[in-house]
Amino acid sequence: MRVALIQLCSKDIPSDNIARALRLARTAVTGEAEWLLFPENTIYLGDSPLSLADSVEGPLLEPFREFASENQVWITIGSFPERSPSLNRVFNTQVLIDPVGAIHATYRKIHLFDVTLPSGQTHQESERVEPGTEIVTTEIRASSGIWKVGLTTCYDLRFPELFRKLSHEGAHIITVPSAFTFETGASHWHTLLRARAIENQLYIIAPNQSGRHGGGRHSFGQSCVIDPWGTQLACAMEGESVTFAELSKHYLGQVRTQLPALTHRRIY
Repeated sequence: MRVALIQLCSKDIPSDNIARALRLARTAVTGEAEWLLFPENTIYLGDSPLSLADSVEGPLLEPFREFASENQVWITIGSFPERSPSLNRVFNTQVLIDPVGAIHATYRKIHLFDVTLPSGQTHQESERVEPGTEIVTTEIRASSGIWKVGLTTCYDLRFPELFRKLSHEGAHIITVPSAFTFETGASHWHTLLRARAIENQLYIIAPNQSGRHGGGRHSFGQSCVIDPWGTQLACAMEGESVTFAELSKHYLGQVRTQLPALTHRRIY
C-alpha cells in the first residue's frame, strides 16, 4: 500500500490551513498514494479551539470528505477540535475518512500533554481538551488487501501499554499524527517511533507538524514511516511537504515469522 504523509505548519486560521492541506493532498494523489495522512491539529493550531468546535459530520471536515470521494482515497485527519459534553473543553479527535467520503473511524486522544519542558516552556493541553477513553482499531481495504489499523495521537507515543493493546488487537499499522514540540522531538521522536515499531512488529505512520505556529509553538517535523524491523522507510525534513512510502504485508509477515516475539509473550 502506498501512503503519503502530509507535513503541515498549521496556525490559527482554519481556512488557510485547509487550503494548504488540500493543495498538498493533490500532490499526494498525483503520486498515486492510496492513503493520505495529515498531522495532529490539521485544521486548527491555536489557543482557542473551543471557538470553532464542530462535530465529525460538520463543515470543518467537509472539504476533506469531498476530496476523498472525488479522488477515491483514504484520508486521516490527524485531529480537529470536536465538540464535547464539556462547556469548556473539546475532544482532540483523529478522523479516518474512507474513499466514498464517509467517516470510517474516530479516535479521541487519551493522553494529554501537560508538561513543563527543560526550557521552561509550559503546555497544559487538559485546560482545553477533554481526554478520550476508548482504544480504537479499524480496518482499511487497500489494493494489497485488508490492513488492521490502530489509532493514536502525539503524546500517546510515550505510553507503550496503549501500543501493546493495539498490537494485541491485531494491528498491522499504528498511526501517530503529531504536533511534537521541537525540543522533545529533537531528543525523542525517532527513538520512540522506532521502539514502538520494533516491540510490536508493525508499521508506524507518523505525520508531524513542522515549524513555528505562533504563540511560542514550534514543531519538530520529520514525519516518518517505520517498518516492523525498525527501519525508517521515509522521513521528511522541515517545512510543509509530502513524503511517500510503500507498505508490504508480505514483509510484515516475514518479520513476525522470522522473529516471533509476539507469540513469546508471557505477561498480558
